[in-house]
Amino acid sequence: MPRAISQTSTYADRLVKLIPAEWVSAYVAIKGILDSAQGVSHATYYGTTLLLLILLPLYLRCVLAVESKRQIFVTTASFVVWVFSLGGDHVGTLSWYEPYQGSILLILWTLAIPILISQHGRDSRAERSEIAQA
Repeated sequence: MPRAISQTSTYADRLVKLIPAEWVSAYVAIKGILDSAQGVSHATYYGTTLLLLILLPLYLRCVLAVESKRQIFVTTASFVVWVFSLGGDHVGTLSWYEPYQGSILLILWTLAIPILISQHGRDSRAERSEIAQA
């Protein structure tokens, strides 16, 4: 399924295309491996998460051919929200963190993200150019 969002994309299509399911799955699998290992430091969790976070925009751009910078930003932010909502000991080290915060943030973010991507194609350079020429 192409990842680009068009003017004709429905709310559900936008939502699916803005949640990096394969990235969240990779994070959950890696977290499971690290959780089962003995003596893994929090730095290993944070380093792995940071690496996934850095690679995600490149993956969206190079592998899935997503051109919209807004879509790349929102999808990457979605990954951060998912990591936060999944919690774990490493996230729990944040002095202000409470597990319910991640759950609430995930619900609100999931409802809001399709709205953040224009329904009128303003996130596409070509379409912005056509509008400007009209």
